[in-house]
Amino acid sequence: MTPVEPESAPAAPALKQGLSPASRGFILAFLLALAVFGLVRVMLLQPWAGFRFQAEGDVLLVSAETLARPVAVAGLRQADGRLRPLPSWLIVEEPDFLDRISAYNALMHIQTPLLAEWRSGRAKLVLQDGRELPVIMRPRGPADIPAIFWLQLGFGLIALGIGCGIWVFRPRQRVVNLLLLTAAGFAAGTWSASIYSSRELLMEPELFRLLSIINHGGALLFDCAMLALLWSYPRPLGRQPVAALALLLGLLAWVADIRQVSETFSDGFYLWLLVIFLMASGCAWQQWRLSRRDPVSRMALRWLLLSFMLGSGAFVALQVVPLMLGVTTPVPQSLSSGVFLIVYLGLAAGISRYRLFRLEHWWLAAWSWLFGGILVLLVDGIAVWFLRTDGWMALSLAVGVAGWLYFPLRQWLVERLLQRGNVTRQLQAGAIRRLFDLPTDEALCAHWPDVVRSIFSPLAMERRDGERDFMVADNGLLLCLPDIEDGRHVMLSYCERGGRLFNRDDLDTARELYGIARHARDALAARQQGARLERDRIKRDLHDDLGARLLSILHGRQEAGMREEARLAIRDLRQMLATLDERSVTLTEAAQLMREEANERLQRAGIGFVMPSQDWSGVMLSARQYANLKRMVRECITNAIKHSGASEVQLTMTLDEDWLCLTVSDNGRFDPAQLELGGRGHHIIHSRADELGGEVEWRQAAEGGCRVEIRIPVAVSGRTEGQGEAT
Repeated sequence: MTPVEPESAPAAPALKQGLSPASRGFILAFLLALAVFGLVRVMLLQPWAGFRFQAEGDVLLVSAETLARPVAVAGLRQADGRLRPLPSWLIVEEPDFLDRISAYNALMHIQTPLLAEWRSGRAKLVLQDGRELPVIMRPRGPADIPAIFWLQLGFGLIALGIGCGIWVFRPRQRVVNLLLLTAAGFAAGTWSASIYSSRELLMEPELFRLLSIINHGGALLFDCAMLALLWSYPRPLGRQPVAALALLLGLLAWVADIRQVSETFSDGFYLWLLVIFLMASGCAWQQWRLSRRDPVSRMALRWLLLSFMLGSGAFVALQVVPLMLGVTTPVPQSLSSGVFLIVYLGLAAGISRYRLFRLEHWWLAAWSWLFGGILVLLVDGIAVWFLRTDGWMALSLAVGVAGWLYFPLRQWLVERLLQRGNVTRQLQAGAIRRLFDLPTDEALCAHWPDVVRSIFSPLAMERRDGERDFMVADNGLLLCLPDIEDGRHVMLSYCERGGRLFNRDDLDTARELYGIARHARDALAARQQGARLERDRIKRDLHDDLGARLLSILHGRQEAGMREEARLAIRDLRQMLATLDERSVTLTEAAQLMREEANERLQRAGIGFVMPSQDWSGVMLSARQYANLKRMVRECITNAIKHSGASEVQLTMTLDEDWLCLTVSDNGRFDPAQLELGGRGHHIIHSRADELGGEVEWRQAAEGGCRVEIRIPVAVSGRTEGQGEAT
């Protein structure tokens, strides 16, 4: 089964299909900024005399700059001299905490006369110790606004920001519109409460009542929209128009609350909240039960339900149930409303891990960058308002907070939500090392499934016949990638043992892993080819050098000659072993060794030898280059001794850019026909020059004999050429 997305709802008329997600996002961000500005403006216009009130039982306490500690208040001395008591419930954070509708109305009615005296400029606050504090209205700045206002403002802004952030990418999806309604209801409830719960003591009764009504309407909108959402997502539980009925139910409950049908909030408003919450919980349970055979829906639903039950359930437990039971709430409402953020933060995490509402994890990254820019402006404004700093200092502070605190925290959060860090580290450290440590192609193909399993931890993995490209299938349940064996592919099921769905990052990881595996296979083939070439070289050296010497000893008749051949055979064996050590030599050392060997052989044959000596210390030869070069010179000397009848042989070396040119010439006979037929010596010289990437040219020398020119590439780091001298 696959999750069924509800039928898309029409796009909002204000923001039509033509607008891009970025355009919608900036428009909504601008509207949110206007809303925040309006709320702060309304808060700054509230009456403020510089006092801080708190209730302790039935006693109202006041704090002021002239008081060392909070002092109990006896009442308010009016302009006519009468003392009017100030009850402690005047400072109640939430007016419906009074429970009874009559007490709520009394709170609203008492605001008018008290506020008139408060603003008159002639009233005085009378303390129980007899002292009197004049009540004088003061201009209010942002620094004078209580922290609970900013806290609730932030709660609503985060929730509405997440809701709008999802909506801009899926504006025509019904469940996304319902989610946006929940965020709008939560923001309306917290923002209205942020004003009246942050009042100094009194406020305009019309505004107070309006904000309280908006608070109740927002709470009911959140509850009913969440009920409609859980009925519709991840699949509708029926064909009945429950979404519309739920919103209608919330509207009826709101009208009944405004009309004050019941005598207490416990029997009215809070009872409605509890009933709708229980109905939503029933829909959540039904969705969970129906998704038991649908892993995609269940994994997505798990985050949605966990967020809803933790957020809404915690608020019901901390606020609604205690009020209905007539006991004191354990946590102030300004703080307990923050538990609703669990709903929206959980949705953000669910989008990153399970693509809730068909959104990819880039949704979080896109909005985190936007929030980074907003944070710079916000900190800048706070620094100017609260710390009274100049513009440059405020901007520097804002950039510092964003750079040193927000962005590292953002990166940490993204890595935890997307869970890419561990996969990347495993791919770089473990998988690569295992792939390149295998000795044979068969071992690599056999170990490939283990490497893939260690990266993705799937519940199941199959190697199937047939070539398939990289792809994520079945709504993220399956990941397909080619096998390193030709004509096959690998199918993975349930990433991280069913903990999340496969996504586009997993496709990139699979491509990277496959590329590394192919590279490891190519490297293994190159190592095996190199080993074969090395074996062939050793066999050739044994055949060309040591084999020829041993054959000469086998057929020799003169003891002195046999002894000399044995000595040369031992020398060749030592040189072959030295070649295996891969020790580099300078061209100067190589030239000296070749001079000594050629001079010794030619002297025994009664032939003169000339080789200019030069300083080639800046040219390095590898052991392989030296061995091949020495054998080519040896074959040239052998040909001169056996076939030329020369009286002198000359060997010269020159450098032409990065090429070493070695020339062996004699003044004997030159037989072009013999050159065309070739022979064992010609074959040895050509094969070794080819191995070094060089070339060989045979022609008649100026003296009439044979001239062999050998050119090979060498590494030149610098050279100093000396004067040549004949040997």
